[in-house]
Amino acid sequence: MDTWETIRIRCRRDGEKIKVVARDLGLAPNTVRKYLRQDGPPKHALKPRAKRLDPPAVILRQIVADRKGKMLGTYLGERIKVLIRCAQGHEWSGVPHHLRKGIFCKRCSHRETAHRLSLNEIRARVARRHGTLLTSTYVNQSQRLSIRCERDHLFEMTAGNVSNGRWCRSCALMRRGKAKRDTHNARTAAIFKVVFAGCATFAARHELSITAFCPLPRRQRHQARFLFTCAFGHSWIVMDSRAVSVCRRCERDFDEKLQAARRVRVARRARERRARSDRMIQIQACRDLFKRGRYAGLHQIASELGGELLSESYQRAHDKMVWRCKRGHEFLASAHSVSQRHWCKRCSTKDVSTDRARRGIQTPNQRTSC
Repeated sequence: MDTWETIRIRCRRDGEKIKVVARDLGLAPNTVRKYLRQDGPPKHALKPRAKRLDPPAVILRQIVADRKGKMLGTYLGERIKVLIRCAQGHEWSGVPHHLRKGIFCKRCSHRETAHRLSLNEIRARVARRHGTLLTSTYVNQSQRLSIRCERDHLFEMTAGNVSNGRWCRSCALMRRGKAKRDTHNARTAAIFKVVFAGCATFAARHELSITAFCPLPRRQRHQARFLFTCAFGHSWIVMDSRAVSVCRRCERDFDEKLQAARRVRVARRARERRARSDRMIQIQACRDLFKRGRYAGLHQIASELGGELLSESYQRAHDKMVWRCKRGHEFLASAHSVSQRHWCKRCSTKDVSTDRARRGIQTPNQRTSC
């Protein structure tokens, strides 16, 4: 037994209430009433609909079929045109992206929207706007008609524009100008209030006094002009609060004091730099003197060790320098190591081997196994 028969039996034959039957069957009461009004069981013939997970080509074919059309081309992408035929037999190329938005055959849409107004309908629309139609003949909507508005402005406009709600341009400019003037006056009043309050606050903060308020010409009424006087008696005119600043003369005097202090500071820094450079020159001279004395001392140490110093300059204690021993061996050694009496390694090795031979001590190479 289907739902329709169950509802009719329980409500018509058994006399149960609609709300009870709806609660038991899980339906809305309005659905139960609809079934009771029907003479036969409902026919649920659902159209096959494309699902969101279907391929784009299937979805596009379903969209075209819903508009009673047919897709003749192959779907290649959302931005690539496809050949389509509408229900009236018009063939045209459409973009799938536009079809999804509801854009279809343009010829059919123009035919549906095109409606040729009669001369009486145009007169009625003009009279509804309190105007007068001066043209006595009418051909189509593209014809320009002569119209007089309620303010006696003469203008020409096509019938299509009249049907779309357009009207006298002069009246529109007048309304726009009036709205603009009203907005401008309201804004001017608000700016006057804000600017005067801002100038008063600024004057109180900087110990100034507003001595007068000067009105401006009509074109500059969106601004305000104020005459300020500082504590030293300097007066100046300020436009709006955005241009308010401290007294220019006081500021100039303060800038001059700052410039003088800056010049003194620059001169002091220059003297410090000169003194620092002179001190560095003295330190460098002391270093050169130490290097020359150190170089002479290295010559004396080399002569005590029976050799000589071949390098012509001395930089640092740990820099390598060229030396020559009494046997003519040239080697590299630092001034620090030579001052510690570390001398030619070849000579020191030869002396050790000679001393061992004199004492009769065998070297590891001379020892023989038992």
